[in-house]
Amino acid sequence: FLAYVTGGAVLAAAGGTTAWLATAFGDTKDPGGDGKERGGTNTARPELRIGLQADLSGPSAGTGKGQERAALLAVEEHNAREDAPFSLRLVVADDGGDEEKAKAAVRRFAEDPLVVAAIGATGADAAREALVAYDEVALPLLSVVDGDTRNLNRIFLSARPRNDMQMLPVAQYLGAKGLNTVALVDDGTEYGRQTTRFLDAGLRGNGRTVFAETVREGTADLDAEAGRIVAKKPDAVVYGGGWRDAARFARALTKAGFRGARIGTQAVHDPRFPAEAGEDAAGWLVVSTAADPASVPSVKAFAAAYRKRFDGAPPLLAAEAYDAVGLIAACAEGTGRTSLTRQDMLPVLRTTRYKGVSKSYAFEPANGMYAGTGVFIYRVERGTFRYAGMDGREV
Repeated sequence: FLAYVTGGAVLAAAGGTTAWLATAFGDTKDPGGDGKERGGTNTARPELRIGLQADLSGPSAGTGKGQERAALLAVEEHNAREDAPFSLRLVVADDGGDEEKAKAAVRRFAEDPLVVAAIGATGADAAREALVAYDEVALPLLSVVDGDTRNLNRIFLSARPRNDMQMLPVAQYLGAKGLNTVALVDDGTEYGRQTTRFLDAGLRGNGRTVFAETVREGTADLDAEAGRIVAKKPDAVVYGGGWRDAARFARALTKAGFRGARIGTQAVHDPRFPAEAGEDAAGWLVVSTAADPASVPSVKAFAAAYRKRFDGAPPLLAAEAYDAVGLIAACAEGTGRTSLTRQDMLPVLRTTRYKGVSKSYAFEPANGMYAGTGVFIYRVERGTFRYAGMDGREV
């Protein structure tokens, strides 16, 4: 969350916020464990507080902690600037990946009238469930995770291409390779439908043969499903589902003798996919809106700084959290004002253009959806995701 405070009010507001944050959502100490809110300074400059609602103790804690550290790195780099018109301080709320805790976090933060924007959450489910609470208090929410096409309201900004638009490079790839018969497999979830239905319409509109298949999440006998699909002799199989079932499906496709192109969506972009699928993941293409710090060239400098600061490699979505802090700071700095409200920030955020380390950010002013390109293509090689480019015609 972002709050503008000046002078003596800084210590009083920061101290009070820290107290109830620690009580409600766990320790707000920085990764160094010194008991301070993250990244603040003692200069006479005005202070902006940016908050990160993240999963630091639940199923996505690895990603959440990486986002926390990346955001702190951005704060520290900003505060090192002699020409910065304000200092930044990072305040973190751990929602544990729990939907109810996510909503509770919003309500509690909303009690502070100085809070004017938020970054969150680590998981798409927590972000979606908290969205109504953010809307109720007119608090702008910037998400680097959620690309759900249903999340259109007055306060939401999606800092990544939406779920259906991530499939544009897939269409490019299929066209360039002359793959005219395509099996589109969704897992019965809303995410699966969003990623496959848009592509379905586009492929059919260009004269391709499409087999639209639903293999529900958690289906026990994937061998039978894969055999049924492979029997239709598609040139390519596109899977719109999560990494866990994708790993099982990859093994089933191999067992069924499929040798065509195999493509996964962002939900497959998880190191556990190649780990679980083993050799059966080799050669898969995966499209994702996350810039992998291990292989995307534009993120290398950030990854090096992260490793130096925290003695470890940044996980997926860390670069995007780093960018989110920079975007909010640049937006606030661009106003040239000494005080900001929630009402001030939303229109400015939605009209801001910002070049981050992972991608360039811009939004549709009317609905806050991401505008522009920002989808990366990876090929699974030797158990890792290797960056292959952003244009499907050149992969």
